[in-house]
Amino acid sequence: MRSRLILVFMLIVFVALVTIFIVATTSAETELSSFVRRSQMEEIGALAEDLADYYITNNSWDGVEELFKRHSQTASGLPTSAMTLVDRSMILVYSSNVNLVGVKVALPTEDLYPIMNGNEVVGYLYSRSLTQDDSITIEKQLKDIITRSILSAALISGVVAALLAVVLADQVSKPVNVMIEAAENISHGNLEQRVNVEAYPDLKTLGMTLNNMTEALQNAQSRRRSFTSDIAHELRTPLAVQRSNLEALEDGIYPLELEYLRPIKEQNLLLTRLVEDLRLLSLADSGSLKLNKRMADAATLVESTLNRFESEFVKRNIKVIEDYQDDIPYVEVDPDRIEQIMHNLLQNALRYTPENSSLEVNVTADEEEVVFTLRDHGPGIPPERLMQIFDRFVRGDPGRDRVTGGTGLGLSIARKLALAHGGDLRAYNHEEGGAVFMLILPVHGRDADSENDHVVNVGTVVLD
Repeated sequence: MRSRLILVFMLIVFVALVTIFIVATTSAETELSSFVRRSQMEEIGALAEDLADYYITNNSWDGVEELFKRHSQTASGLPTSAMTLVDRSMILVYSSNVNLVGVKVALPTEDLYPIMNGNEVVGYLYSRSLTQDDSITIEKQLKDIITRSILSAALISGVVAALLAVVLADQVSKPVNVMIEAAENISHGNLEQRVNVEAYPDLKTLGMTLNNMTEALQNAQSRRRSFTSDIAHELRTPLAVQRSNLEALEDGIYPLELEYLRPIKEQNLLLTRLVEDLRLLSLADSGSLKLNKRMADAATLVESTLNRFESEFVKRNIKVIEDYQDDIPYVEVDPDRIEQIMHNLLQNALRYTPENSSLEVNVTADEEEVVFTLRDHGPGIPPERLMQIFDRFVRGDPGRDRVTGGTGLGLSIARKLALAHGGDLRAYNHEEGGAVFMLILPVHGRDADSENDHVVNVGTVVLD
């Protein structure tokens, strides 16, 4: 990358210098030619004025050679050797060729400069440099000087630009190389790698993105390790119970009777449920969970789920307060999965609802969505657990075991199923006490857009 940057910089400099050289030399040639012409005309005019004064003073051209000598010593750029002076009769008065003095000559009338004595022409001044020879030589010499100066300046500029290109290429490529090195470290498993974004302000966004990606990978790895550890922990206890009971039966400590086989069966059922829950979560995570969607009445689904818990409500003297909005629209869902969500929510609510209390069930709707709300009158969700209530193997009360507190997968499964329907499942603590779970389902079925959790603070209410 450094080499490419240097080549790009040098190419830009080369193109710029060539363009400047062409433009400068062309402009210089044009301006120089114009300048030389103007200088010649000015010197001819000045010499003509001196010749006119000379003639007025002497009333003849005798001794005019001295005037030409003096002029040649002060003139800048127009040699007097290129000058010819003739009188009004075209008799040669002064010329570089003295042998022609006194001879009548024929000169181009368009190049003759008249010398006036008042309104009378007393002679003509002719300069052959107006068309050729000396002026061309002078112009060529000046052009060569200008060209050499421009080339020298271009060479110096090119060298300076090359040095700057190397320095700038290093400055530009250094932070990129740092990012590349950091990315390579991350790809090799070093998730502790971070980039100092303040040191490279030009690539701050890239650095922050790289750091955020690394942090996300680190969190994902941490969750994966935690998940693996949790699975091992959840499987270990029922397997250990089964093994101890089987060994007791095998050693004759327990007689081979149904009473002693029942704990083994219960632990086997627990393992089966845990594996099925994990399989369901895996399908939901991978997007492979198939939903048998059809139009269903949300109120009917709620009633059907509540009826399954009727005996438990009666046994614990729990009153269910129902409040359904009129004209609740049908929803396009998989009824079995929606009932599974409500079943998990009710089962979770019963764990934390004391006897002789109540559960509040509300169903509301608008044109876009149907909202099922379940509030218990238990202790609520501990604040430190609220943000992780839908994580796997998280129980609202960490003191409960897997028998009284479940596997810790029910709420996670419920939210995954809600998201799979294009809806959401949220939890918060009611300001008057107890936990509230809110299931949101779209009226018109749509695919899940995102599974990103979001938190909204509203007074004492926290939505997750």
